[in-house]
Amino acid sequence: MLEPGQSFAHFKIIKLLGEGGMGQVYLAEDQKLHREVALKILSFKPGDDDDRLARFQREAKTAAQVSHPNVMAIYDIDTTKDAAGSDVTFIVMEYVKGKSLSDYMKARSSDISTVVKLAEKIASGLAAAHKINVVHRDIKADNIIVNEDDQPKILDFGLAKPVQPVQFSEGDSTRTVSKELTRAGKIVGTVSYMSPEQIRGEVVDIRSDIFSFGVLLYRMATGEFPFTGPTEVSTLAKILEARHDSIRMRNETIPMELERIVDKCLHKDPNDRYQDTRDLVVDLRNLRRLYESGTSDSISALRAAPQTVKKSKSWIIDWKTAVIAIAVIGIVWKVFFSEGSNLSFSVDLQAKPNSLAVLDFANKTGDPEYDWMESGLPEMLLTDLAQNKEMNLISRQRILDMLEPSKANGGEISSDASRAIASKLGATNVLTGTLFKVGKQIRIDARLEEASSGRVLMGEKVVGEDPFVLVDSLTDKIASSMNIATATGDQDIRKLTSASPEAFKNYVLGLENFLKGLNEEAIVNFERALSFDSTFALPYMRLGMINAFQGRPQKAAGYIAKALQYQSKLPVRERSLLDVYADIWMNKKFDDAFAKMRSMVSNYPDDIEARTIYGILVYEFTKDTTKAFAQFDSALAINPTYQLPQDFRSEIYISFDKYDEAIRIAEKTKREHPDSPNPYALLASAYLQQGKRDLAEKEFDAILARFPKHRGALANLIRLAIYRRDFAKATALTENYKQLDPGNLYDMVDYYEQMATLAIWNGKFREALQQYDRMADAAKQLGDSGILANTLQTVARGYLHCGITDTGLKLYEESYRYRTANMFSNYALVLVEHDHSKADQARKMIREDIAQFKSRIPSELWGITDGLEKIFEGLARPDTVLLLEGYRDLIKTQQQGNSGNDREMAYILISRGSYQEGIDILKRFVSGEEESSGGIGYPMALYYIGIGYEGLGNKAEATKYFSEMLKFWGNADIQIDEIKDAKARLAKLTS
Repeated sequence: MLEPGQSFAHFKIIKLLGEGGMGQVYLAEDQKLHREVALKILSFKPGDDDDRLARFQREAKTAAQVSHPNVMAIYDIDTTKDAAGSDVTFIVMEYVKGKSLSDYMKARSSDISTVVKLAEKIASGLAAAHKINVVHRDIKADNIIVNEDDQPKILDFGLAKPVQPVQFSEGDSTRTVSKELTRAGKIVGTVSYMSPEQIRGEVVDIRSDIFSFGVLLYRMATGEFPFTGPTEVSTLAKILEARHDSIRMRNETIPMELERIVDKCLHKDPNDRYQDTRDLVVDLRNLRRLYESGTSDSISALRAAPQTVKKSKSWIIDWKTAVIAIAVIGIVWKVFFSEGSNLSFSVDLQAKPNSLAVLDFANKTGDPEYDWMESGLPEMLLTDLAQNKEMNLISRQRILDMLEPSKANGGEISSDASRAIASKLGATNVLTGTLFKVGKQIRIDARLEEASSGRVLMGEKVVGEDPFVLVDSLTDKIASSMNIATATGDQDIRKLTSASPEAFKNYVLGLENFLKGLNEEAIVNFERALSFDSTFALPYMRLGMINAFQGRPQKAAGYIAKALQYQSKLPVRERSLLDVYADIWMNKKFDDAFAKMRSMVSNYPDDIEARTIYGILVYEFTKDTTKAFAQFDSALAINPTYQLPQDFRSEIYISFDKYDEAIRIAEKTKREHPDSPNPYALLASAYLQQGKRDLAEKEFDAILARFPKHRGALANLIRLAIYRRDFAKATALTENYKQLDPGNLYDMVDYYEQMATLAIWNGKFREALQQYDRMADAAKQLGDSGILANTLQTVARGYLHCGITDTGLKLYEESYRYRTANMFSNYALVLVEHDHSKADQARKMIREDIAQFKSRIPSELWGITDGLEKIFEGLARPDTVLLLEGYRDLIKTQQQGNSGNDREMAYILISRGSYQEGIDILKRFVSGEEESSGGIGYPMALYYIGIGYEGLGNKAEATKYFSEMLKFWGNADIQIDEIKDAKARLAKLTS
């Protein structure tokens, strides 16, 4: 032990700072450089272990190469003689004035913003070291100092003591732990930071530090460790075996994105953690920026995650009912069942004053880089010109869509044909143009003609490098030629869209893909646009729409929130649309959205997007097909090949079993939109609903041949393989699904659910539960409350099916915490079904959900709550008559029969002796177009049909259905009650 004032080598000891397993650390003055340093004098002697010293020196020299503001610097490592003449190794390090992270956070434990800022900097320091393969091995709060400038510094990088194996066994066996763990006074905190591989004594890499960082981050956010026990050995056991409690259970204010980051760090398997610390830094940095921007409530929704398509029956209402579970108002669109119209319009519209049709601006530069401007320039001009309310505008796309499909998709268009179409649409003037390249500059030749005669009203050439400046100049010249006031004034195109031509270019490309239904390609374009201009509102709005259509309402809400943040840069019309979309996908004020869209259609009667969306809202909220179709017809009268109203008209035809009409529409849409996958999917959907599975499979195969990453087609091929009981093919196709976009967590949620389904079909219930657990982990990493709530309910149902009631109820309870404002939770129904004593608690929950539902949804949809309340009371009493009444009411409110509700009603009917009625319902789900592909639903339907026939005295049919059910589950690895009962009934029937 050295004393203050004592000399050591060329240092003067000031005081002892601390003592650890490797030696003492002193504050000392470097008398050569006249600075204060931290001097660590190692406790082991070189002669005791030469190999250990050599290894330590190599690691220390490597660690000294780490240069980062959040890592304590290592200045030197050397050896000197002590008083006895023996060699003593010491390390010279930066001296950091400040508090330990533990002390610093005591006063800031609830300040998540501070946690995120500090965590990002600590992770950045780790990343700098990991980049050169330096592993700390002892990341913990005591090894981090926060200096006087609130900057964290990681101490002792690369100098931690190598970890020895820690062994223990359960039961009465003798426990063996290292001396390090049994040493008196050793605190649990140090042990609590260890990774599983450290405990096992395995070689550790950077992923071990990432685990320890996850423990640290968990403690920073909650004040508690994720793994604790009464003894060090029990703590180690939990690290190795137990799952940590959700961080949001400890602190509800924590955003889901932070929970996702922590969970990813704390995976038991190093392969499931972050593989590169820089990825961890990026996620924390994005989280911190969202806090700084004031949009932390939408944090999880704004992550740039890969995409997938979610399936549903409707754009607004996504009925997801299983057994007694109901989830309402999903706000998703059945994208991969989009269709086309069978209608053809040839309406001549009356010419309006100051009406202008904007046609092609041909790219004559010879450079394909400028191809986007053929549609981009008209789009910019339309945006600019639309600011003048005197101007009546007709878009280039409307002209193209009125021409023959071959011409609309790349063929030459004569000026006479263009003018004729423009006149048909009510235009008095036509604008065309040509794009040239002059050196580094662009030259636009524009010509304004009378639509009726072809008389030239204006011929202008504008030259420059900035297309926005050229557009503004052309706008003024066009307005002047038409004898109206200047359209833009000081509101130039950049203030209405983006100041970046590259951003606008990618937005235009994205919009073209979006309108074709090529969502993945559109997402790439829109995100690229935002990489050039992060304040560009239009891409945010369209990304919000795509995510809403794909069944990701929380992610959609995040993008809509960002669009609102920059809405001052939107034209008036787009701002009005955004206001409606915000009410639908962010605020969940559906009644307000309905009223606003009705007003917008009145203000913009020629806006086909507004008319179509309004028609959809009319249909979803009122079920008035006549009024909805009237809006679609109005949109199609303006633009006969506009795909969105065709899609929904076709979907409605399918829902009413008008398959021939739907098929005819799809064939026509194929011709009009050959680059869109939607009409192909429509044909497959119509065939599938008809039970023509071979034809459906042919169409799904055709979709994948042309659109290889079409998830809907692949999902349906999996479904078809299950119908044929070709589980090997279904499994192979499911593996293909996972490979569509490796690392896509949305895909992984679907993948694990499908693998669980296949396992259940084959009676491998334990394997199914493992897949369900993985599904839940993937959903938690997504950071989307709605998806997580639905996923947890799916997993909970799996556990209840396997008879593991406690876990199932716990998962339902967890799903209730994650439910979103647009969901009915299943938890209240399941809770009261399994424990009637909890009726008052559950009743309060369901009434809160109903009140919230009614506050957001038009009164036309309130009828669903009547059925829901009856179901609840029927379960609480219990009263099967009331239960059946509730299910009948619920089914009446649905546009189509829901398999979950219908099956549950049938089970109740059979249970109370209404055998034939129950059998008739269930037979729909074991054959024909409504056959279930679910691993639980199908065998359970067989089981209840068997009970029904047994009740009717038809032993042969009962034997048939029990035998069929046991063909799948007879050798199940968990013999659930239904299996035991089916075996007993079958034995009795065949004895």
